[in-house]
Amino acid sequence: GVTDLNKDLSNTADIGTAFAQLSNSYLHPQIFEPRLALNYVVTPHDSVSASYGRSASFFFGQTAGTPTNIGYVDPLLWTIPAKDSAFPNFNAATGQGPACGSGWHVPGTGPNGTYVSNPNVVFSGNGTLGAAGNYFQCANYAQSIFWLFDQAYAAPDLGGQGVATYNNWDFTYSHQFHNGWGAKLTAYDRRGYNTYQVTELNAGPPDPVTGQASVGAFEEREVGVTKTFGMEFMLTTPDRPFGWSGFVTANYVNALTNTPPVFGSASLPIAPQYLYQTGELFHASYLPPFSAVMGIQYQTRNGWRINPIFSYDGGEPFGVGMTSFGYVNGKLYAIPTGNLGISTPFTGAPQPNQSFNATCFDDPAFAGNYFHPKYFACRGNSEPALAGQALTQPRLYTDLNLEYAHRGIVYGFYVTNVFNNYRGQPTINQAWQPVATGVAGAQTGQFSGANPLTNSSGTFVPNPLWLVGARNESYYDQYWLPYQHLYVPGRTYRFYMQFKLGKGP
Repeated sequence: GVTDLNKDLSNTADIGTAFAQLSNSYLHPQIFEPRLALNYVVTPHDSVSASYGRSASFFFGQTAGTPTNIGYVDPLLWTIPAKDSAFPNFNAATGQGPACGSGWHVPGTGPNGTYVSNPNVVFSGNGTLGAAGNYFQCANYAQSIFWLFDQAYAAPDLGGQGVATYNNWDFTYSHQFHNGWGAKLTAYDRRGYNTYQVTELNAGPPDPVTGQASVGAFEEREVGVTKTFGMEFMLTTPDRPFGWSGFVTANYVNALTNTPPVFGSASLPIAPQYLYQTGELFHASYLPPFSAVMGIQYQTRNGWRINPIFSYDGGEPFGVGMTSFGYVNGKLYAIPTGNLGISTPFTGAPQPNQSFNATCFDDPAFAGNYFHPKYFACRGNSEPALAGQALTQPRLYTDLNLEYAHRGIVYGFYVTNVFNNYRGQPTINQAWQPVATGVAGAQTGQFSGANPLTNSSGTFVPNPLWLVGARNESYYDQYWLPYQHLYVPGRTYRFYMQFKLGKGP
């Protein structure tokens, strides 16, 4: 319902008609996707083909604004004047200043009050630099905090004004051997335009002490690029009703994107805006450059079938790199990574620029400078120059399927991960305490919020985080290592039955 924080139930995110007018390209997109394929049979056993296709990736779910809510507001905050009371256009009679709302309005009046210009904001709701946005006036400090959170952390995520498009090319050579085996080699190339980027916007100049960019809202942009080249090989036997059959396929892919390998880069990556300004291309963090799958099947005449399946990959792009990016005296530089200020790594969970994801840790007494840092300890691995340039170790997984068919019923038994590989790909230990290169301290694996008691104003009281289940890192997750191989589900078993319906051959 209507509250003193927001009285406009029809527009809870305060989206103005100027900036947030949704276009037909958003509401009713129309995209031309041509396809062209040519095939030439060279001999009865050889053929070549080439194809081109233009594809579009439509924007995923958008809200055109994220509504905000807060609870347990200290009653004292309702009595404190808004912190913007010294701004121009301050109304001495009402004690209000123009700093609440989204600022994405033309002058006028809404349920929350009259919209007035705030000259302290350097861009308008239309994204025009130097044109101030129009806000309604905050009534008190509580309302100021509410709208600060709405705009800085739960900001309107209007996006999808454009559509990502891709040019896809491939060339294939196929050959069938005299014994019925078949082979195929395909080379493919993909170039993506206007791909999605979710970026944290720099709302102001960098901090004059640390150089850290001031992060404001986040937004979606459709200005990214992708460049992908790969080759795929396939070999298969004839489809035999009894005896041996199988296939093997191998794939090499080099996928480059200007979306850095940050946490969530396979779905919704959020990266600082300046990373896109570097023009750097990164390997897709979720895609192993080389992978292969092989399946072997033996079918008996009395209804038994055995089918092992082998899946292999040569490792996934990994690491935060020894290079970071940041503004020094207003200029963007590539600098050595560390755990202070702007040198913190731009990749790693749960979000960019977290000091606990650093590869090397700066000496707290003699830290040097951004260009020539002095480390007192590193994790001890051979970290590449840039995030995603190293690969995790190769992996091989094996599944096994057994079936028996009798009188129209198939009885099946499927084993996943036969050799019980219960370690996942390595991750950065965010609770690793460095004392020397490759050497961890006694508090490694411990979180400050995971202790039974917490110090509150000199008195130890029960820690609510502990009570709801927060704990230190698990022994099973190798808490003592700088790079953990987390515990993941190992071998699993499935039993199934299939029933044949109707009268078939």
